[in-house]
Amino acid sequence: MTSSQIGEDKQCFFSETSNWGQTTTDFVFQENTDESRLLGKQIYRKNSALNGTRALFISLFLPASFPNSVSVDYLPFQFWDSLQASSSYIRGIITTKAILSGVGVGNMYASSTSATMQWIFRDGCGMLGGLVFAWSRSTDFGVNVKQWRFFADISNDIGLTFELLSPMFPHYFLLLACMGSICRALCGVAAGATRAGILSHFSQGNQNVIADLSAKEGVQETAVTLFGMVVGYMISPYMSVGFQDVNKTLFTWIIFFILTIFHVFANFKAVKALQFRTLNVSRLQIVCEHFVEYETILTVSEVAVRENIIFPRITRIKLGSKLSDMVRREKHTVSTQLHLKTIISPNGELLEIAVSSNCSAIDIVKSILQAEYLKFHDCLANRENLKKSTAFAQQNIELFTSECRLAGWLLESVPTKYPNYFVFGQFNIFDKKHM
Repeated sequence: MTSSQIGEDKQCFFSETSNWGQTTTDFVFQENTDESRLLGKQIYRKNSALNGTRALFISLFLPASFPNSVSVDYLPFQFWDSLQASSSYIRGIITTKAILSGVGVGNMYASSTSATMQWIFRDGCGMLGGLVFAWSRSTDFGVNVKQWRFFADISNDIGLTFELLSPMFPHYFLLLACMGSICRALCGVAAGATRAGILSHFSQGNQNVIADLSAKEGVQETAVTLFGMVVGYMISPYMSVGFQDVNKTLFTWIIFFILTIFHVFANFKAVKALQFRTLNVSRLQIVCEHFVEYETILTVSEVAVRENIIFPRITRIKLGSKLSDMVRREKHTVSTQLHLKTIISPNGELLEIAVSSNCSAIDIVKSILQAEYLKFHDCLANRENLKKSTAFAQQNIELFTSECRLAGWLLESVPTKYPNYFVFGQFNIFDKKHM
């Protein structure tokens, strides 16, 4: 709103804006002080066709109040994610043709019963594979979201390749088809599980936005699917999946290979665009390592650039080791730390950390700072150096946590328990229950 004073009258200007940022109406009010009343005039904007199209596109595909309602990495991620999804759907049409050919569609000697049994067996293997995978890895999907999201699409690529190969080797068709189905089931589990974490990140903690984000993602997927369907329909007559037409088969594999490379690239760009404010173990180690060396805190965007997506980060720190192994190896080192909630012990070049059952996120941060101090100064984890590293962590923990919060990090998100962690508790040795 803007206003101006002219003589005895005061003029005010109001502008009305829609949810997606389009100015729809202007109002001009002039206050007459003698009569003590407002004289109003309404001016309707004449929007151009371009502005109207833009507003329709935004309201259809993007969440309400965009871009203020989502995080800054929403648009880059959705752009690359839409591109990789279109590649997957086009290749899905090609591989569907391959599977149908493999089960006998178009073959006058093929049995419908045999085709049905093969299809059931293929889908059953995929379902069982998905169940086992979800059971074994379910607790890790929300922690390492980027890595599992990338894994999902790589699994999809491998599965599509198996399915395209299946009709070329009739004697191994069922085996290849089942392997492809299992890979695609792994993709479905990992992609579905990480989707919740990504949507929660985009909503910036606003639960009211998540439903809108989910709905708009469905609209985007529908549009991408329609595009892929049209492209797949156009190129399908030129495709072949057997050895009957070598030229068409070669063309099919070239197109499939190009789309697969593009899919991996687009998916990598989409995952790298994510800037999570939560601190998993990998991001925490990157932040702590930089703090010990330079006494400054990396921003969320800086850590996103440094975070490794494809290969696990090589580190000399292992969080969540077994206390029993540490006691057998370094009994005296462990005994000096029993008053702490985390215990550090050397194992060759590796620094292992055991975590107590009542350990907090700040305790984990302290242990990583302590281990990074030992690693940076190339210290042996003996009693003297452990005291120095403990003192360093105690002296700097308040500065570290305050600077992290200023940089936008959510320290409460630091995980304290993992399925592969050995969690121990302290007890009184004179308590008969433990004797």
